[in-house]
Amino acid sequence: MNIAVIEDNENDYIALKKAINNFFVNVNIMYSLKRYNYAIDLYHDIYDIDFVFLDIEFNEQENGIEVGIKIRDLRSDIFIVFISNYSQYLIDGYKAQANRYLEKPIQQSNFNIEMHSILKKYLFQYSSIYDPKISLQKIYFKDILYIEFVTRKSEIHFQNGSVLRTHYQLKDWMKQLPKQYFGQVYRSIIVNFMYVCGTAGNYIILSDNEKVPLSKTYKDDFKQKYLKYVQWRI
Repeated sequence: MNIAVIEDNENDYIALKKAINNFFVNVNIMYSLKRYNYAIDLYHDIYDIDFVFLDIEFNEQENGIEVGIKIRDLRSDIFIVFISNYSQYLIDGYKAQANRYLEKPIQQSNFNIEMHSILKKYLFQYSSIYDPKISLQKIYFKDILYIEFVTRKSEIHFQNGSVLRTHYQLKDWMKQLPKQYFGQVYRSIIVNFMYVCGTAGNYIILSDNEKVPLSKTYKDDFKQKYLKYVQWRI
């Protein structure tokens, strides 16, 4: 895991570096950390970076919010954590779709809580299944929109619009898929909560405006699990 830090205050950088090290040692994940003094240098390395810790007031020439927006434009999947002495920047941080906001001085206990939540999302990006009988490439769970069981085969509907037919039954998928992200909404359909936009009557509306049926049998269970997902992802 590659971590970038933009922080010009030496004492704050040392405190942040210590908090990062304590956390990743505790969760037993290897990482590399690189400090940047200027955003332009970070932009050059942007495709090799997983996490960015960005001080909103890191120098007089560059605005941290604007840098965060630029980073998000370059990499939509990167994780951005703003750090600042001032809580009023919290709202501004949403302009860059920041994953988290940490107020100085960094407290290890608060840092751990926030990072555990982010880490779950990061690890999900790389969660996958590999079965050469289905596909010669890994199937990443984050790319699955929904799965439908049709004529003794399951059809994986991906976010990009493609469909893959497999010999898996629905019960096989329920064992494979992470339960905090997926749930059964119909006797033959499993949806990815990430792409649920709402409900309309007995249908679930997905992010591509496609509708899938929501059975009365699974309606209450779906609502409970989806609520847990929403609370968990915050």
